[in-house]
Amino acid sequence: MMYVFATALFFSAPPLALAVTRRAQAAGWVHLAGLGLLFAGERIYGGDPSRLWLSGLGALLLCIGLGLRAMHLGQQAPGQRETHRAALIWQTLAVVGVGLYGLTLSPMADAMAPAADAPDRFGVGFLVLGLISITIGTLPTVLLDAAQRRHPKAVPAGARRYAVRAGLSVGLTLAALFPINYLGSAWNTSADYSYFRVTRPGSATEALLRNVDGPVTAHLFFAPSSEVLAQVQPYFDEVAAEEPNLTVNVVDQAAVPALAEELGIRDNGYVVLSKGESHEKFKIGTDVKRARRELKKLDGTVQAHLLKLARDKRVVYVMTGHGEVSHRTGEPLEKISLIKKALEAQNYNVKDFGLEQGSAEDVPDDAALVLVPAPEKALFDAEVEALERYVDGGGAMLVYVEPGRDNLAPLMDHLGLEVGQHPLAHASQFVLTRRAISDRSNLVAKRFGTHPSTKTLSKYASRGLYVAFFGAVEIREAGDGQLPGPRKATPLIRSFEDTWEDADGNFQPSAAEPGAVRTLAMAVSGPETAPYRVMVVGDVSSISDLVVQRSEGNAQFLLDATRWLVGDEELAGEISNEEDVRINHTREEDTLWFWGAVLGLPLLVMMLGSVYVTRRRTLEAR
Repeated sequence: MMYVFATALFFSAPPLALAVTRRAQAAGWVHLAGLGLLFAGERIYGGDPSRLWLSGLGALLLCIGLGLRAMHLGQQAPGQRETHRAALIWQTLAVVGVGLYGLTLSPMADAMAPAADAPDRFGVGFLVLGLISITIGTLPTVLLDAAQRRHPKAVPAGARRYAVRAGLSVGLTLAALFPINYLGSAWNTSADYSYFRVTRPGSATEALLRNVDGPVTAHLFFAPSSEVLAQVQPYFDEVAAEEPNLTVNVVDQAAVPALAEELGIRDNGYVVLSKGESHEKFKIGTDVKRARRELKKLDGTVQAHLLKLARDKRVVYVMTGHGEVSHRTGEPLEKISLIKKALEAQNYNVKDFGLEQGSAEDVPDDAALVLVPAPEKALFDAEVEALERYVDGGGAMLVYVEPGRDNLAPLMDHLGLEVGQHPLAHASQFVLTRRAISDRSNLVAKRFGTHPSTKTLSKYASRGLYVAFFGAVEIREAGDGQLPGPRKATPLIRSFEDTWEDADGNFQPSAAEPGAVRTLAMAVSGPETAPYRVMVVGDVSSISDLVVQRSEGNAQFLLDATRWLVGDEELAGEISNEEDVRINHTREEDTLWFWGAVLGLPLLVMMLGSVYVTRRRTLEAR
């Protein structure tokens, strides 16, 4: 109710105060205030009980404005009377339009026609006529009042005619949008000219087909005239042209009932990938509009099902129980649900690995990879020893560390690595989020080492592909750089020059914090006798949902890193994706966009028009 009172006061107080002074121009301001309150009541507070208060007050102000106009008509000087009379006529038309709008309300519509027919036969017609009358009645009134202010003694006949013509021209132009908008929403057919493109085959899909043991057939179940088939078939034809291992078979489900029954297809709109007796199917649909979402991510879908044909499902164990980030965490920079989905799409089964699952004993034999996502508290000695035995036995492990969390010192010592204690920062190469100096810790990295896990990143770095780190620590070799045993350490991602360790937390470089190129991710591989593979990354938020959904490079690095760790580096490559990125706004941002569109843009247009008119009159006066 407080907002309703504030709205009513905002619209009604100034024009009513002007009316008390008995000034003739008060009629126009009261009229506009009434329209503003009607708009607030019907559109902003339409579902609120206070709507009746605002709409009723708006209607009352419209009547007061019309009464003021009529009352002041006889008080006008002869040179102003014609202009005031014309304004009264147009203002009356606007009030009549409000009355026509009132006939569209449910009680009036039901009284004029049966409930089933009222909206169609009366509501729409009166609504359009009412809006048109309000528009073409109000604009000439406003311009006639403006002409009176410019010519306080007598308004020239030419100026009066110009004001009416200009108001009608703009009013009729705007009024034409009302029936067009209704017809557009009422048509059963519509046209969508928005951007749309089916994904092209990614290099990872082509590499996967090259490594599949045996030929693969893609059965496309679509009618020959299908619009979806016209979008899908070029993708598979392009893959088949590059990889002879793939055969494309376009069939209509009704024409091949035996094949459809064998593959479990009961309708068109499906794609089935077959290798021997194994089949993987997914649905795209037959309506091109509804299928667009699936078509935009077709390459990723095809790759996910090819992986099921080419590889047995493998298990990724994720350390839990020490405050690690997880897919269950609520904080945006600590939730990794998208990464879990990405691993599952790559044919991995993601499981928890804590004390209940035997983390203090041994890593399970079926582990293809162990993920350690930045534990907040130290691991138990028995857990560290279990991980060390797993590594020494040829295991694969992906470790994330984070400023302010336990840096896994015993495990890092075993690998011959050190982890920095303070977050890194850069004065210019960072991601702008809060528009504050603290953004300097949001590093952007585009320098990649020579390694299978960064091959795709290096290929597309010149096109703007980057990896973002929201508060990273440096990863470096321990001591003099001599790793224990015949092991190899490879820097994967480096920062820009002049990156410093922000020990004092003021995000400003100092003499005690020298700038240098810092390593943000490191790969360590063991000898041939125990060919383990470990990767250590200096920021767990780099795989958080908030970062991954905005940075293609972060998702790409994780996928290629996983492929290298499990020995599938030949499958490294990009997944083509044309799916739209979801844009999230805060409530404050949504409010800003709304009022910017409703008030900001019209005010800007009015200001530009006012400047233009003023400048033209100045030139004419000269």
